[in-house]
Formats: sequence, structure tokens, C-alpha cells
Amino acid sequence: MMRALFGLVVLLAGCPSPVCPTLATRCDGPRVETCASDGQWQTVADCEAAGGVCQYVHDSEIDGHVCTWGGE
Repeated sequence: MMRALFGLVVLLAGCPSPVCPTLATRCDGPRVETCASDGQWQTVADCEAAGGVCQYVHDSEIDGHVCTWGGE
């Protein structure tokens, strides 16, 4: 019984499961997040703190979520 309980605790408290594909990007409110190699979202920029907004951009140079300012 104790072995089963210990196994359950280890299973539930283990590493978080991947939730995103590596190098994917997204906006989480005013923040740009990139998916790290462990499959977890990581904040890389706070657009609001820099006076901008987070948005998706797709052009010849960028394909992802970035901070933008003004009419960019």
C-alpha cells in the first residue's frame, strides 16, 4: 500500500508535462512568451513596460508574436 501511495505522489509531483511546441510564440496579455525546450511557456518581453503591445506579425522577416509600437 505504501509503495503505491509513494508512486502516486511521485507521479503527481513530477515534472510538468510539455504544453507547447518548442520555439512557438504567443501573447499572454501584454507579454511575449516563447515555448522553451522543456515545453513550458517562458516570458521573453513585457511589451506594456516598454510602451508597446504584443501582437502576431507575419512578413518577410518575422513570423511570430512580438512587441510593436505605434502603427508598426
